[in-house]
Amino acid sequence: MKCILVIDDSAAMLSLSKMALMSAGYRVFTVDNWSKAAMLVPRADLVLVDLNMPGIKGDSVVYCIKQATPNLKVYIYSSENVASVQDAVKRSGADGAIGKKGNGHALIQQLLAIMPPT
Repeated sequence: MKCILVIDDSAAMLSLSKMALMSAGYRVFTVDNWSKAAMLVPRADLVLVDLNMPGIKGDSVVYCIKQATPNLKVYIYSSENVASVQDAVKRSGADGAIGKKGNGHALIQQLLAIMPPT
């Protein structure tokens, strides 16, 4: 079973993401900051990082993860406008971006295309 790590400062978004991803067959870790996430990155097959978090910005988190584990799939997970998200993808070296939309169905569909749960 593939493991996804979600890093987001919103408890509601973490809960929604976890429920949606688990229902699709993924193992899921959720954390609300980078210091907690750093210990879980080695256990993840894919990481979703919120762009706007207090303390350290999401694109900086993505950059740090990609420097340490370049083959790990890391995506910016954001509701920001497309232009700012694409700029962050370029700056950080992220593998792409996934939008925060709806009830989790769009998230599942995008992740199934990137990495099936098994």
